[in-house]
Amino acid sequence: MMELKVWGGAGEHGRSCYVITGNQHRIMLDCGVKKEGTGQYPLLEEYLIPDLTAVFLSHAHEDHSMALPLLYKHGYRGEIWATKPTVKQLEHYFDHWRKYVAGRNGELPYGQEHIYAMRFRILEEEVAGGEWL
Repeated sequence: MMELKVWGGAGEHGRSCYVITGNQHRIMLDCGVKKEGTGQYPLLEEYLIPDLTAVFLSHAHEDHSMALPLLYKHGYRGEIWATKPTVKQLEHYFDHWRKYVAGRNGELPYGQEHIYAMRFRILEEEVAGGEWL
């Protein structure tokens, strides 16, 4: 049996974050923010984060990626699976998000150390397009 938890993104534009749990794995797809006020973040169940088996990032846009450092703040130690172009774009998006939040007199709910803690696994280095891994 599998279970799907929607921590954001269903019925709204932004903060995409889905967790699929099965017998052996707990996998997250995206962990983004919603551009309202100083930012709305996924409704994370923090106690489940250290048990994530893997995190996949579909693309770098803020509504899919800017809450990723929260995972490391709350105990995730694994890798984020993404393409090389997606990983390259993240620095720009983190800079833009920081400025957006600061411009509204807000504070990020994570520190630079959580951004630096993020580790990536590059999809195209693991498997050729169209093949299973």
